[in-house]
Amino acid sequence: MHLSSLLAASLLSATALARNPFVDYFCDLAADNTKFIQQPYCCSDLVPARHNDKGMMGDKCEQLSDEHVIVKCKDGTKPVCCYTVGPKFICTTVAKLETAADE
Repeated sequence: MHLSSLLAASLLSATALARNPFVDYFCDLAADNTKFIQQPYCCSDLVPARHNDKGMMGDKCEQLSDEHVIVKCKDGTKPVCCYTVGPKFICTTVAKLETAADE
């Protein structure tokens, strides 16, 4: 019985991986003059950042991990690449999705 449960779980995992070929995110350095290292986030609201014509300020941002790669955030937007300054999220690019073939 245990073996059949393990086999079923493995099959479901393989099916989930087959549907989503992406294995991780890639974020360029910040596109503004800072060139800070960015991380992938889903942000509920992006507004133009003050004193930064190439950045957007994110609100309620949730950092994404490579353990569970998503193509779209809960609100339907694409993951963005941001760096933090204190409690503020400055986002300058859209996260790129990579497949195993890209690595």
